[in-house]
Amino acid sequence: MNFVVVNYSLNQEYLVYKKAFASQIKKALKKIDSIEVQHLDININLKSTNLTLKLFLNTKDNFDYATTVKKILGKVKESVKLLINIEPENVHLIFDREMRKYV
Repeated sequence: MNFVVVNYSLNQEYLVYKKAFASQIKKALKKIDSIEVQHLDININLKSTNLTLKLFLNTKDNFDYATTVKKILGKVKESVKLLINIEPENVHLIFDREMRKYV
């Protein structure tokens, strides 16, 4: 499936395509200076009612793990919720380097 079906009101629904999710999420994450989105993988569930995200991220030198992860998750969840009125089922964050030295 390429879209999520969102029901609203009685007998009404609208579709949100993967391209819309990708656009909104990338736009929201551009505001975070310490990361750059390398790739975004969007998987829509079998019922076409929700999605799972995999974000492949490049980190920059001024990277603070705890605050950056909070910002990323907040912006991603907010972007998805604005489109389909619910948060994504799951968000995977895959970073480009080891995190042991940042924790």
